[in-house]
Amino acid sequence: MTRIRSARISALCTAFFLAAPVSAATFDVQIDPTITVTPSPVLVGQQVRIYASIVNVGDEDVEGVVFFSDNGAQIAVKPFSAKSSGKAEEVWSPWQPMAQGTYTIRVDAVNDGSASDATPGDNARSVSVFVDSDSDHDGIGDATDPDDDNDGVPDTEDQFPLDPSRSHDTDGDEQDDATDSDDDNDGLYDFQEQTMGSDPLKRDTDGDAVGDKEDAFPLDPKKSEEDVVVPVVPPTPTPVEIPTPTPEVQAATVPGAPTPTVSDPAVVTTTWVTIATTTDESTSAPEPAKPPSKGKKQSPSAWSRIPWLWKVAAASAAVAALFFLMEKRKHGKWTRTLDKIRKME
Repeated sequence: MTRIRSARISALCTAFFLAAPVSAATFDVQIDPTITVTPSPVLVGQQVRIYASIVNVGDEDVEGVVFFSDNGAQIAVKPFSAKSSGKAEEVWSPWQPMAQGTYTIRVDAVNDGSASDATPGDNARSVSVFVDSDSDHDGIGDATDPDDDNDGVPDTEDQFPLDPSRSHDTDGDEQDDATDSDDDNDGLYDFQEQTMGSDPLKRDTDGDAVGDKEDAFPLDPKKSEEDVVVPVVPPTPTPVEIPTPTPEVQAATVPGAPTPTVSDPAVVTTTWVTIATTTDESTSAPEPAKPPSKGKKQSPSAWSRIPWLWKVAAASAAVAALFFLMEKRKHGKWTRTLDKIRKME
């Protein structure tokens, strides 16, 4: 059926252009400026119809075809027959646009060539039609739909108005903030930032170029690190040695005196007393001896000048020992002591 109809249209078109009448009657085919597309607005992939009205205001009936096109691409060819009564005849063509955009729809009426068109400029009309997309297939074009992806978030607040699985992705990790545990990808969970007071949607809340996780003071743009406390170590005192002056001590001894021995410590106890003398009776340190003057002989000591002084000292020591023995005799211990002295002699 479709092939037969196409063959008839082709034959009719051929007849229009091959016919060459000797005398042509007058006719005036006009296309109404109002070309309608229904339903409207037109959505991508939607099957619609293009309607046009043809009027013959001439004095002869006329037949012909109407060409429908969008942006220069032919859509369809439809036959028409217009009576001279001036009554409008409606023609239409199906159309299914497959992409969003603005289309120029053109309708051209061509007669069969049996008559001349009195006003040929009005037998072609065009109109612009906007075809809108419908992302969520809710029958409302995206241009007028407040929520194109039908995810419950208005397009004015939706970062991805055509993606129903995402509406906000602050850190760009392709995970919606509604399911992302770290929206700003700063290394802190959103609940941690809510607890500490920082913004879970900002990697650097205080704007000091230090991320919230690394910032010890994420809410203070002037501080980002803890103050380092340096312990103060007191210096170690250096011990100072103060020399203590000691007086020169000379021990008086008796040359040639025998060293007593004690045969029975339990019976005889001998106490030796060392008499210390100083060169100066004062407590101050002795003055150092002056070196001998040049050209003068140093005077000899008293011991070397008086040899018998040693004998006097020895006799004095013997007398002292005698008195000591006499004291021991009083206590009943002088006998053994005398025996020891005799043995020593």
